[in-house]
Amino acid sequence: MHMSDINAWLRSKGKIFLAVICVILMVVWFVPLDRLIENTNVPSGTIYGRKISGQKVLRLARSMALIQGQRQGETQKDIVAEAWQALIFVEEARRYGIVIGEEQLADFLRTQFGENLNDFLRSRQMTLGELEEAVRVLLTRYELLMAVSNNVTLPEPEAWMWFSREAERIKADYVQLRVDALAPLVRVDEKALRDFFERHKELPPEAGPQNPDGIGYLTPERVKIEYIMAPYEAYKAAVQVTDKEVADYYEAHKDQFRLPESKPDEKKPETADAKEAEEKKDEPAKPQFKPLAEVKATITDRLRTEGAKKLAAEAMKKVKAEIDAEFEVPFGYEQTKVVDFAAVAKKAGLTYQATDFFAATETEQVLPGGTEVRQKAFGQGASSMKVPRGVVSARDGDLMYQILDVQTPRPPAFETVRARVESDYRRDEALNLALGIAAKAAKAATLDAVVAAVDADLAELVKASGVNPPPDVKSLRVTGRTDFFGRPKNYAFMNAKLAFVNLGTSGGFANLPNFAEKAFELREGQVGVATEKGGAATGPAPARVFLLQRAETQPADRAEFAMTKAQVTEEYLREKRQAVVEGWLAEVRRRADPSPEVRKYLASLPDWASEQ
Repeated sequence: MHMSDINAWLRSKGKIFLAVICVILMVVWFVPLDRLIENTNVPSGTIYGRKISGQKVLRLARSMALIQGQRQGETQKDIVAEAWQALIFVEEARRYGIVIGEEQLADFLRTQFGENLNDFLRSRQMTLGELEEAVRVLLTRYELLMAVSNNVTLPEPEAWMWFSREAERIKADYVQLRVDALAPLVRVDEKALRDFFERHKELPPEAGPQNPDGIGYLTPERVKIEYIMAPYEAYKAAVQVTDKEVADYYEAHKDQFRLPESKPDEKKPETADAKEAEEKKDEPAKPQFKPLAEVKATITDRLRTEGAKKLAAEAMKKVKAEIDAEFEVPFGYEQTKVVDFAAVAKKAGLTYQATDFFAATETEQVLPGGTEVRQKAFGQGASSMKVPRGVVSARDGDLMYQILDVQTPRPPAFETVRARVESDYRRDEALNLALGIAAKAAKAATLDAVVAAVDADLAELVKASGVNPPPDVKSLRVTGRTDFFGRPKNYAFMNAKLAFVNLGTSGGFANLPNFAEKAFELREGQVGVATEKGGAATGPAPARVFLLQRAETQPADRAEFAMTKAQVTEEYLREKRQAVVEGWLAEVRRRADPSPEVRKYLASLPDWASEQ
């Protein structure tokens, strides 16, 4: 089971499994997957010292794949590896007496399929035994994870401990070295620039695991496409909207037309009637809505747009059928056919467009709303050329496209990006200068001494740079005290760590997770250094280097915890269960002691490989 699956299950309190099973049983593109699994060579191996034949694993992998479907980017090796892992969980479940009985299995199959069981088996080319074996494994895995998760509890003292840590707030005094202001002081020579270019010319110009600084000059992949579009605007005039449809829409979506609530009168009541009204003011007021006549034009336009989208979808359905028939290659022929998109568009009376080359980041300018094109048209290489893609939606209509040409990523000539290289070099060197000054100043005993040390080093730097007129030393750094802020939080769905800190009038709010993390690490009176790179060196948010010291601490409030105890306890319990289950799964994998043959397959999964 992938860790992403476990996380999803935990977030939904363990009940997602049955719902997912109901949906994934309806997967319709199973035949290529079936053949893929059948052609896989799977060796035998041992789990918990028990020998498992490769044929059994292969059969289970095939059945699980037909039931669950293939995830995006998943290979046959991943599918077989998941079957091995599922068998590990089954063996572990036996140790705790968790076994799916015949009655439970039959009840599940009856609930999910009813009278359609034979149709499902026939369509998937599966036997009843193969389906039962796979479902039994999936249910056993689910029951085991539920048993582990449900045994995790969170007593109130522990919930308070979590809350008090997260609710604690601090203020910090800081000295910020302005890296952008230091950049003009950096000395530049031609050799240094060319060496810098050579180190970064093969890197993409955006931050990533291989390029955390985001400095790079590699020209990204560019593609040229052609597409047929059924524009929504062309169909709107043909859509007739009746008054009844407008009225029905208004009633069904009335909350969208709610009037803002008026503010209550702050004056104290003086009469008996006023007192009575005051006593009733806590009663929920009846919502007020804009009249239908006022929003009729808006609703009519929405309904026409919805109708236009349906007509466009019908038009593209016919186009897709024609393109698929034209592109289809008879069995036994290897020559790839090419579809004349322009001719198909002309015949259908639709829009045809051929683009110039564009990069993924330019998709929005070339094809507004073309998110799916951006996701699917890049990274495929020349093998994706002249292959019609299915119907996708953009801002202005439904479309089908195919790639006409691909320009692979390539480094540019130095002369064409020299100005960018010099700007990046100055910023990079300025960051190094700031870090050196900060490391030296952090040894001072007080923050006043830190400021003095920083100013002395900055004065020497200005003098050595020879810049005329020389900048004021105080313009190269900023001092201040923050408002109260909390610890940074990790957001897995954003793959980011965030902490918004108000630096005061000199800096305003900024996302400074490293600053916040360092501030909470510091002891009373200790000076620390934090760096916030803020994206690529050429980006809008330049790097910043801080020297900081705790100024004030605000502990968590017991009364606030009492008011939100139920909510925060549920949240903390969910996080604790996730951590416990993930740790438990890692321990199960180790105790299973799989043989080298099994390990070879399991190593294809990142979460397994990282534990070895």
